[in-house]
Amino acid sequence: MSKGTDDSVVDIQRRGFLEAAEGWQGNSSGIHARSHPGRPRVPRQWKSSLPTAPPSRSAALPRCPPPSRAPLTRGNEWKWAEQIPCRDENAGKTGRASGLSAEQRDSLEEPSEAAGEKKEEKKSPTRIMANPREERFTYEDYKRTADWLLSKTKHRPRVAIICGSGLGGLADLLKDQVVFEYAKIPNFPQSTVVGHAGKLVFGNLSGTPTVVMQGRFHMYEGYPLWKVTFPVRIFHLIGVETLIVTNAAGGLNPAFKVGDIMVIRDHINMPGFSGQNPLIGPNDERFGVRFPAMSDAYNEDLRKLAVMVATEIGCSGCMREGVYCALGGPNYETIAECRLLQRLGVDAVGMSTVPEVIVARHCGLRVFGFSLITNKAILDYDTKEKANHEEVLEASRQSARTLEKLVSMMVQRIEGNNNLA
Repeated sequence: MSKGTDDSVVDIQRRGFLEAAEGWQGNSSGIHARSHPGRPRVPRQWKSSLPTAPPSRSAALPRCPPPSRAPLTRGNEWKWAEQIPCRDENAGKTGRASGLSAEQRDSLEEPSEAAGEKKEEKKSPTRIMANPREERFTYEDYKRTADWLLSKTKHRPRVAIICGSGLGGLADLLKDQVVFEYAKIPNFPQSTVVGHAGKLVFGNLSGTPTVVMQGRFHMYEGYPLWKVTFPVRIFHLIGVETLIVTNAAGGLNPAFKVGDIMVIRDHINMPGFSGQNPLIGPNDERFGVRFPAMSDAYNEDLRKLAVMVATEIGCSGCMREGVYCALGGPNYETIAECRLLQRLGVDAVGMSTVPEVIVARHCGLRVFGFSLITNKAILDYDTKEKANHEEVLEASRQSARTLEKLVSMMVQRIEGNNNLA
């Protein structure tokens, strides 16, 4: 920095000190520092170097207008343009007293009067920050989607079924089908996982109005849990009373075999231990209470009905009952994790279902769930086996007939039993 610039900066500092400590002799108040002994005294050598008349206040002090911000935008990001035109006219073109960068100094440089040409103004830099909490849907958003679906079909389902990996064939059993692709439904998320067709199918199953989701959503796809469970609240608004959830799971119970069907008696919401819960945030009483109970998440009467139906169709030998644990995914579990879950009393482990059940119970729906055991969890460090998605889909295909018959008869019994419907 040049010596002239240094001197100008020092002058600014001296003037500011004098104005704060002593006041100017020619000001309107007529107050002199000597009448206020509590104020600090000004060094004599500074007084001699200062002019007798005060400089313009606007010329001596930096002008720093408050930043202007554009309105926040709805979506995944908050965007705003923040202006930083804080400059000191007396500090020279270096702008060092204002702490400006080279680009900012160039944008604030005064036009040259000698040239008689006005330079084109440069826009202030725009900063973009990601919004960690995407704006949630309101009750009206859910209602709009529900009304849109009801306007497109004459079906008024009382039962909803969410199909897990490879289990979407249940939708083929519906009569008088009306099919909607997820991409065409307002506000609906999109399935990105192999084995999830991404279709919502309305129709009649064993004479009962039913809606089937061919493919669900997962937290590991990048969706927040309130969006993962978006369809469940839509089911509630279109009149569904019973939700059947299915999934493909890894067997932790040593007695379980690939192909077994485990009726879910209870669950462990492992992501919930770290604060991941679909009910986090403001609660809308039109959906349910703030603190819903989960001790009866899986309806006991429906569990008994499943065992009864399995005996009638001759598949009671592969029926099990146990505790399901949901993890975040998308990676399969380590051996240490499997051993830990086994000690916690978990019989099967997967990456879905639990958020949907929580929201369904929050809305007052009855819930029945079962897991198809598609692979055995690896508990031995010496084994060369590895879990993979292909074996999950293959096991689902092999057990598809049994599952279709079981669910079809259960829906028929639910419709015919007033205590269950």
